[in-house]
Amino acid sequence: MRVSVNFDVDSNRAKEVMKTLIVAESVYLSDALVKLASTNSTTAQSTAQEVAASLEKVVIQLGQYCRMLKDLENLSHQQNLPQPAEELNLALSQPSGEVSKDVSEALKNLKDQVEDIQKFTSFMEKVSDETSQEG
Repeated sequence: MRVSVNFDVDSNRAKEVMKTLIVAESVYLSDALVKLASTNSTTAQSTAQEVAASLEKVVIQLGQYCRMLKDLENLSHQQNLPQPAEELNLALSQPSGEVSKDVSEALKNLKDQVEDIQKFTSFMEKVSDETSQEG
């Protein structure tokens, strides 16, 4: 039976963790060598089958570790660019009824801040487009 194990590890330690998992497979290889060395003519066939099955599992596991290391390597070379934000309606409408001077000033400040955010978002999208076109 196989199970999936999911855990988080600091990216700086990921390769070291993978190395530990790879080295752990050597236990199965050592066991296989011991079984092969201690077989006799009576147990040769069953030992060979048992060792072959064990080695197949090791090969599968090592292949998976290789793919995981390749993915880690690819991730370390990728550049994470900001993604375009969803279009949001950030327009502020004038409140109904009479409002105090403080509330009116606060709404004006908020509206200015929203406009600044929209300008910044537009700028970041342009930079992201230019960067992705260069790469």
